[in-house]
Amino acid sequence: MKLDELFDEQHDWEWLDKRSDAWKAHFAADDGSAILVHFERTDVDERSRGVWQADFERSGTDDPLGITGQGNASTILGTVGDIIKDFQRNVRAKALVFHADEPSRQRLYRRLVPKLGQLVGMRPHQYNPEGEPGEFWLIA
Repeated sequence: MKLDELFDEQHDWEWLDKRSDAWKAHFAADDGSAILVHFERTDVDERSRGVWQADFERSGTDDPLGITGQGNASTILGTVGDIIKDFQRNVRAKALVFHADEPSRQRLYRRLVPKLGQLVGMRPHQYNPEGEPGEFWLIA
């Protein structure tokens, strides 16, 4: 699978919650496990107004934020991309932030976030506060 084809296939998904400070969507992966996609507003001061943290996780695993290696990553990531696109169309966030502590998730985001940026019309940026790796931004 080429990275250019990453968002071509998606699962059916739906919004579970749409609040002013948090949105949540879910879908079922091929193995039946639930994938949750969360967005939380991070308005702690005037500078962060319009910034949202985005996360996705697979329920029912020992490592819900880890990469599962179960062979359907492109469809899962395609669905996550579709959810992020719909979120941005509705909310028009100033920025989306993705955090990654483990090296495998950092590698994924390093490749995925620029493609997500193209999909939703936002600029990618990697940010390392105080030398900590693993913060990836999409900026409107």
